[in-house]
Order: sequence, then C-alpha cells, then structure tokens
Amino acid sequence: MSARAEAAVATRVAWRGALRVRGRDVPVAVAVCSLLAALFAAGVWAHPATRWLGYAGDPQQATWFLRWTPYAIAHGQNPLLTDHIGYPGGVNLMWNTSMALLGVVLAPITLTAGPVVAYNVAVVMAFALSGVAAYALLRRLVGPGVAALLGALFYEFSPYTVAHALGQLDLTLVAGPPLMLLLIHEVLVRRRWSARRAGVLLGLVAAGQALVAEELLASSAIAAVVVLVVLAVQDGSATPARSRDGLRALGWALLVFAPLMVLPLWVQLAGPQSLRGSVQPSGFFVSDLLGLAVPTQSQLLAPQAAIDFTQRFSGNPVEWSAYLGLPLLALLAFAAVRWWRDVRVRTATICGGVFLVLSLGPSLHAGGHDTGIPLPWAVLDRVPLLDNILPGRMTLYVDLCVAVVLAITVQNVRRVPALVMGRRAALALGAVGVSILPALPLPTDSVPVPPFFTSDAAQRLPSSGSVLVAPFTSDFTAVAPMAWQASAGMAYRMPGGYAMIPDASGRAHQGPPPTALSDALQGIAAGRGAPVLSPSVLARMRDDMRHWDVRAALVGPMPHRTEATAFLTALLGCAPEAVDGVDVWEHAGAGGCA
Repeated sequence: MSARAEAAVATRVAWRGALRVRGRDVPVAVAVCSLLAALFAAGVWAHPATRWLGYAGDPQQATWFLRWTPYAIAHGQNPLLTDHIGYPGGVNLMWNTSMALLGVVLAPITLTAGPVVAYNVAVVMAFALSGVAAYALLRRLVGPGVAALLGALFYEFSPYTVAHALGQLDLTLVAGPPLMLLLIHEVLVRRRWSARRAGVLLGLVAAGQALVAEELLASSAIAAVVVLVVLAVQDGSATPARSRDGLRALGWALLVFAPLMVLPLWVQLAGPQSLRGSVQPSGFFVSDLLGLAVPTQSQLLAPQAAIDFTQRFSGNPVEWSAYLGLPLLALLAFAAVRWWRDVRVRTATICGGVFLVLSLGPSLHAGGHDTGIPLPWAVLDRVPLLDNILPGRMTLYVDLCVAVVLAITVQNVRRVPALVMGRRAALALGAVGVSILPALPLPTDSVPVPPFFTSDAAQRLPSSGSVLVAPFTSDFTAVAPMAWQASAGMAYRMPGGYAMIPDASGRAHQGPPPTALSDALQGIAAGRGAPVLSPSVLARMRDDMRHWDVRAALVGPMPHRTEATAFLTALLGCAPEAVDGVDVWEHAGAGGCA
C-alpha cells in the first residue's frame, strides 16, 4: 500500500473513532460549539461594556429589555408591562421582543457588569446553545461523532442565525426547535421515555421558547405539523399506539405549558396596550428565490456585485437568510438522489422543500421583484395570530433540515473507500464549507453613553412623571436614549420609546403615536430645523408636555444638538445646565422652568 493510501486509511479510521467513546462526545461538542461562538464574537471582547455585537438599533433595544426585567421584578412591577417608555400609556412587552426569560437568567450579569455585557454574553450563549441543541438531535439521528458535530455547527452558524445575530437576539437563540423535534422523535419513533416525561419536557421547552421568542414557538408548531404529516404519509407512523402516546405527551405538555403561560398570554391578548391585527406588513419580510444562490454581506465569500444585487431584496439584511450557495445545493441534490430510500434523508428533504416554499411568503419574489405568483403562505397570512409570523424566518427550519442531510451525508461519506473519500468527497465538502462560511468576526457597533447616565446626577431626575429626552425615540434610528435609560438603572420614565404601541384603532404603531412636540424634535434631528413657536404651536406642544406629565428635560448626543437645545430653551423659557455630556433642565414642565 502506498504512503498516500496508508494516510487516507488512517484518516478514515480516525474519523470513525472520533468522539465515539461513550459520553465523551457531549462535552467535546459543548466545548467546540461554545469556543467557536466566542471566537465568532471576537470583535467585541476588547470593550464588552461599550460595544455590542451587530448593528445599532435593535441591539440597544434588547439591552433595554434585559435591564427592564430585573428592575421590574426588584420593584414589584409586572415585567411584561412597562410605562418607562411610551409614558403615560406604556408598552405591552408581550407584543414586543422583551425576552423575559433571558432577562431573568442574565440578571446577575446585567446588574453587575451592565446590560451591554449581558447582551454580548447572550449572543454568544445563543449561538452555543443552538449548536448544542442541534447536536443533541443529530446525535440521536446519526449517532455521536464528527458527522453530528458538523451538522450542528452548520445549524449554529447557519445563514439564518448569522443574519439575525446582527440585531435580533431573540431570533438568534434557536435551541428550541431541535429540542422540540428531539422530543417528538422520542415519543413517535424511539419510544423509550414515557409519554409523561417527554410531554413535561416538551411543555417546559415550549414555555421557555414563548418567553424568549413567541414567534418561534408559533412557527415551530407549523414546522411540527409539516414533519408529522410527512412522516405519516410516507411510512404510516401514525399507528394507534403511537397516536395514543403522542396525544398523551401533548396533553402533559399542555398541562405544563398552560399554567406557566396563562398570565403572559392574558397580558398579551387582554391586557393594557394590547394590539389588534398583524404587527408587520404582509409580503415584505420574505425570502427571495435568488437569495438561495446569491451570497449576502453575512457570508465570508460575497463579491461586491453579489452584495449590491441583494440590496434589491425586500426586507433588510437582518432578514436575508435564505442563502445556501450552489455547492451546498448541489450536495443536497446528490444526497437526496443517492440516499432517497433513507427515511431520514427523505423526510428532511421533503420538509426542507416545504419550509423553503413557505419562506417565500404569500407571493413569489425573485431578484427583488414581486412576481405576483401566489404561494401557500397566503393561506396562513389570513389566520389570526399566525399572520404575525414573518415567512422569511421559516428558513430556520430549512437550515435544520439541511443540517440533518449534511450530517447523514458526512456519515455516509466515511463509508466510501479511503482513496475516493480523500479526494472527491473532501473536495466537495470543502467547497461546501467555504461557500457557506459566515463573515468573521461578527460586526460590532457602539454609541457613547454620556457619563451623566452612570453618575448620581441621573438619579436626581424625577422618578414620577416623565423626562423629555432628545433625540425623541420612536424607531431604530434614534434608540440611543433607551440605552442611556438602561445605563441609568431605569431611574426615570420617558414618553419616547422604540416599541410596538397601539394607535387609536388598536393597530400596531412603531413608537408612540406622533404629536406636535415629538414631530418637532424628530424634525430637528433629521435636519429640517425647528418650528416657529407661534402661540398656537406653543400651546399644542405644552399640551403634549401636560399629557406626558413632563417634570424635566435633557438633550444628549444627537444630530443638530445645538438646534435641539436652543429649541427646548425657547419652549421651556430657561437655559439648561451642562452636566457630564448632557444638557439638563432638572425642573421643567408644561408651565416652563420651576
């Protein structure tokens, strides 16, 4: 045997033996998933308290949510409601991405190191837990070892998770779907646990998922129905015994889920500031058909021409998660043909195709153009509550199916003669790996927090009523004041806020309903200048201040700050005090300065 052949055989034997010792593979998988997650976040560790992973906007909102939960619990308030933003009406956080469970789990970090550090830890934790959960599922389907680990790593750093990590922490933690699928597999296929045990665990996972990202629980239910139907149709798995076990497990799951979620669901559906109708526009956040093959800025290998092309897609970069790449698509097609008789490959391929079609939304988009061709999601788009699921996010389940096929393919490739595997298979898998590598490391951003908010000066602001803060926050373009408020330990309330709030008809509105004063402050920040304070304009703005019960005002770093300070000086009738990077009117309201 030649030296090359001996080396190839040795490599194959090593791959077969890797992680096969009973129990050793789990800690190794946990370590690998965690280490790679930390490396992926390498750009933030030099300044973890002032820089966050991803872009500006949604991450700052998330740091506010992480700080709000422990504050509310410590002060005896309902963590699912708040009037610290959107004062006085407040915000129903169950209609927003408040991640109450993460707020509780990360409270020790938030309260000691700050909410930005907690956010960065949460992103790393989200990647690692998602990878470990996927490994648990794939370990069940293909056995412990390298094949399961590679599939888990694809899921951990899939185009879906990498894209959403740019700003949506709640959607980056995707450990729930593989764990729920694992429990379904246990009940209907493996059947070694009792229905009660599996059902209780399923109820706990579902409740935990709802308290991190309720949308993912709803989309997981859709995905579970698809998987069950596909299994039942192709192999008749819905036998009487399995059906009974499935119903028992579902019953136990509901018995656990209901008491844990009855209060949150009541708050959401019948509580203050609850919303009616869909939160997001229909047919906008969808997958583009060409997005399957054209890399976005989230991929390491993305020519500028490709990035420019993806700018035509509807939605935004955080939602562009359909990419798989031509090498991986070719490998999936090969695997589907070669191992179609394998029920695992067949099920994952069919389900992945269904999820892909669903992710395209109510009508087909190609190259940024809505063709108007109707698709199945149009039916779900008419179902109350389900119409709040953004179809483009169904790519998560596509990626999970891909992870299954990829793991099985690697497992089968290891059975190919050594010389063949050493050349063709390694080349194919290498091409796939390179084509789907995410851009490393994850980008970071930072917005300075003036020292005022971390000093005793912020604690002197009125704790009753509200503080008028400029820039006035209503969307992700001016969300820094929420980070300032979180840094100040929620010492005051403010009328602005980046959250979904009902308008007069109960429909979702991004930020508080506009007023004369909020429009004026936002116009100044946008460079449109300050309005003339005629008697009628002045009266309307002071009415706004009375409605908000303004007790103080401040201007922090913002575009056209000098104009904003001059405007509020004229409105309040006195000059501010400059304190630690902020212009402050400590005692000011609708009647002017005290």
